[in-house]
Amino acid sequence: RRLNPSIAFNQPQKVSLHGVDINEANQAVIANGNTIEMTSTEFLLLAYLMKNVGNLQSKEVLSEKVLGRKLSAFDRSLDMHVSNVRKKLANNGVADVIKTIRGSGYLMQHETD
Repeated sequence: RRLNPSIAFNQPQKVSLHGVDINEANQAVIANGNTIEMTSTEFLLLAYLMKNVGNLQSKEVLSEKVLGRKLSAFDRSLDMHVSNVRKKLANNGVADVIKTIRGSGYLMQHETD
């Protein structure tokens, strides 16, 4: 079969915010010139939040988009992944960029916030 050339494929993106550069093509994360090792889940979480900067992301949406499953009542794995990403960013000079909105979800702040 031939592919329809008018179909737009999702190309890997490079996103930069708060001194953090991510490259989806090779799942690289660089903060202030330092390469940060992240798990695939941590990378997907950071990339999703960075691409949706300034927009509140509910835990339900993040669980489905990042973890690939519906959020269950006592599932704290998403919170642990957010915590790990925050620690890794803070260890490389990028702190307080992912905000918790209690009872709602998480928010990647704009650079001017």
